[in-house]
Amino acid sequence: FLECTSINPSFHDAILRLGLIEVLKKGDSKAALAHVNKVLDLDSLHRNALHIRAVISNKDNPQQSIKDLNN
Repeated sequence: FLECTSINPSFHDAILRLGLIEVLKKGDSKAALAHVNKVLDLDSLHRNALHIRAVISNKDNPQQSIKDLNN
């Protein structure tokens, strides 16, 4: 996925997968949120990014999580 993003930095699904890998391998939700937010900066209505952010940030920011799920 890193190679994909180096060739095409706007490949949103690859960026999201990198974030999911961060969570699964390292348990680092903050690093994953950085990847997800990068995608949302480029496309604020990206459905997968909104869903992933809603799940990852549910405990820390439940209001944002609800907004993400309603978009």
